[in-house]
Amino acid sequence: MTASRIRRTVIGLMILSLIFLVSSPAQAEVITLPLDQTVPGEPLPEENWTLIPGDSALSDPRVQAAGTAQAKVLKYDRDSRTWAPTEKDAAVSKFDWHFYEDPSISVRCEYATLIPAYKAKQIQSSITYIKVANASQIRSAMSFDSYKKGGYVEAADMAEHKQAVAAVNGDFFKYHGKTGYVLRQGEFYRNKLNGKRDVLFIDAEGNFSALYGATAEEGDAYLAAAPEGSVINSFTLGPVLVENGAARVISETSVARSGEFQWKYAQQRVAVAQLGPLEYAIIEAYGKTDGSMGMTIQEFADYIAYLFPNCVMAYNLDGGGSTNVVLKGARIHTTPGHRQISDILYFASAWRED
Repeated sequence: MTASRIRRTVIGLMILSLIFLVSSPAQAEVITLPLDQTVPGEPLPEENWTLIPGDSALSDPRVQAAGTAQAKVLKYDRDSRTWAPTEKDAAVSKFDWHFYEDPSISVRCEYATLIPAYKAKQIQSSITYIKVANASQIRSAMSFDSYKKGGYVEAADMAEHKQAVAAVNGDFFKYHGKTGYVLRQGEFYRNKLNGKRDVLFIDAEGNFSALYGATAEEGDAYLAAAPEGSVINSFTLGPVLVENGAARVISETSVARSGEFQWKYAQQRVAVAQLGPLEYAIIEAYGKTDGSMGMTIQEFADYIAYLFPNCVMAYNLDGGGSTNVVLKGARIHTTPGHRQISDILYFASAWRED
C-alpha cells in the first residue's frame, strides 16, 4: 500500500469516527462515586470512582407511594402464603420486569455501573427500592418451610412458593447451625450468639435495630426487654454497614476482630437497608466468588452511605455465592455458580390473601 493510500485510509477513518461521535446518543450522566483511599466512616472525597446509572425506574411516572389504599395486615404464621397481583390483573396492578405496584406495595429496580479508577474491571450494581403499606409485608421464609429439616433450595423457588414481590437471600442460618440468633415470623428458634456477629432485628413496626457483637446473654436481655410479640425477625451475619447515614469503620467491628469473615476481600455483596418508615432498599454489588471482582465490606458500606445519606440502617447479608435478589421471579445479577440457600427475607403484597 502506498503512502498516499495509507494517508487517505487514515483520513477516512477519522471522518467516520467524527460522524459516529456526532450521531451517537449522549452518554448517561456521570455521578462521582469515590470509594478508594478514603477514611472509613468519613465523608467521601470527590474522586476515584464514577457511577453511570443504567436503566432506571426511579423516574417512572407510574410509581406512586404504597399505602394509599387500605391494605390487609398479613398473618405472621411462618407457613402462610401471600398473594400478589400479576400483569394480568390490570385493574389493581402495574407490572414489568423492573417495576411492580399495587395499592399495598411499590417496588422498582435500577442498575448502575461502578467504574473504579483503581481496579481493572467495572462493577455492576442493582438497587431495589421497596415501600409497603404495613410492616406485616416484611417477611422471612425457610427452605422447606422448616427449621429442623435440612437441605437448601433456590431463592427464586422460595420466593415463588411464598409469592413474594421482591426477595433477597438471608443469613444461611442452617449452614451456620451452631451459631446465631434465629427469630423468624415471630417464632423463636435459637440463641447461640458468640460475640462475633451483629444481629439485625426487625420489629412489628417494620423498624430495624441491632445488637453489635452480641453475646447470648445480650440476645436474651434484648428480647426480654422488648414488648411481647414486638420482634418479628432476626438475622445473624452482618456487620451493620450504615447507621443514621454514616458508614461504620468495618476494621473496628467485632466481625473484623473475630477473623472469621472475609471482610478485607473483594466479593459479591448484598445488603438490606431501612431508608425510612416502611421504606427499604436491597443493594447488591456484583462480584466473583474467587475474589477477582467485587467490593470489600468497607467499600460496600461507603457505597451505601453515599447512595443513602439518610439511611436508618443497612445490614450486610450473606454475599458471595449465596447472593440472590429476586423481583417477581426474575433473578437480578445472580452470582455465577450461585448456591442454593436456607432462607430469604421478602416483601409481599397485602392487597388480598389466598
